[in-house]
Amino acid sequence: MKTPRGWMDGIVTDYDLVQGARRALENDRSIGRVGSVDVGANGGIVTITGTVYSHAQKSAVDRVVRRAVGPSRVDNRLNVDPPKVVAHRDQEVADAAATVLRWTLGAPDGVEISALDGRVTLEGTVASRDEQQAAGDLVRSLVGVKAVDNRIVVASGDETS
Repeated sequence: MKTPRGWMDGIVTDYDLVQGARRALENDRSIGRVGSVDVGANGGIVTITGTVYSHAQKSAVDRVVRRAVGPSRVDNRLNVDPPKVVAHRDQEVADAAATVLRWTLGAPDGVEISALDGRVTLEGTVASRDEQQAAGDLVRSLVGVKAVDNRIVVASGDETS
């Protein structure tokens, strides 16, 4: 016959989920310094709220929490707000995006970059889906980028790369 304690073995509570997520965030050095991140849980769903400095940090926090609590249990409501001391003008953000694409992807011809209030739009054509995805990922990693609208299309012939 199971004791009351025996019935509770293996049951993960909201408290357990929150504590596990917080521990994971405290111990993961890949995230870097963030604004303010809070973790809560209700009914087995973990909610991440607060502010991070880049889209890359938002993704890193999400990845760490999902690894700690399980992928289907996370609601990421983090906002991206670059630190004011590192505020960049739109042209600086667009120039940085062009530089990172040129240095890592060889500056795909025909890709145009614009920025407005930290939101970067990528437009043009590339040779492969991998190149399209890499362009968006690289630009998201820049401090000062709040969001990326990747409108790059893949040229006919290499849709599956």
